[in-house]
Amino acid sequence: MDINKRISLPVVLVATGATAAAVAARLYTAKRSGQNVAEVLTEALLETEALREAARCLPDSSATALGHCADYLLRFTAASIEGVPLGLNLSSSQPSITKHHPQTQAVATVVIGANSPTLRLDYAVALPDGPEVRGTRTFGTTHLSGLMPARPLTDTLQINLTGNYTVQMETEIDVFENLIGWQTRCKGTVVLRDNLGNVGRIQITPDGSLMGTITREGRIVGRVEGKMPSSFRFRPYELSAEEGTNR
Repeated sequence: MDINKRISLPVVLVATGATAAAVAARLYTAKRSGQNVAEVLTEALLETEALREAARCLPDSSATALGHCADYLLRFTAASIEGVPLGLNLSSSQPSITKHHPQTQAVATVVIGANSPTLRLDYAVALPDGPEVRGTRTFGTTHLSGLMPARPLTDTLQINLTGNYTVQMETEIDVFENLIGWQTRCKGTVVLRDNLGNVGRIQITPDGSLMGTITREGRIVGRVEGKMPSSFRFRPYELSAEEGTNR
């Protein structure tokens, strides 16, 4: 027998056993938290400072406003994916959850769909000064990405900042467990656009790095960079005539 073949099977068994042990420990730790993914999402949606920054940019800088909306999406995504790949606490005894932010008076509601391999959460956020968010999050079935448990997650949402400014965003990401560091991470793509012609695409790499651009009429008007969960930067690049700035 080839020595490599004799060694490979025990190595695979040890690696698989180590992964299973890490998953079991992760399950035990996360189950003790008592929160389900709907509760965590509701809380994450309430952190709306980026939306207020976006509203302050209007009407002068629509591309920058779109960048702030992307910041909001990425922040609540990073804050709400803990435990998702392993299918932890996806169910809830409540059909919906509503939470209020004590300082900003923002209100977030998440309506929980059936507990199935394609669980759906419909959510809405309302701020007292007018901006609102409405969206849907769906979860695919758990699979292995390498040796790491992973789960597809999709968000489709619309943000209304003023009566005449709206943003649509879509995400296609894979959420996965980093079993060594006990952290949940994600990778994938965010596509965003507003009703004034700004269009963006952001790539999220497995280490959390962000890379993307926002364009208008084929010209780059801004770049997105940084690293999740909180190091987001929108850098104006070539502002349009509408925004009144020359570079």
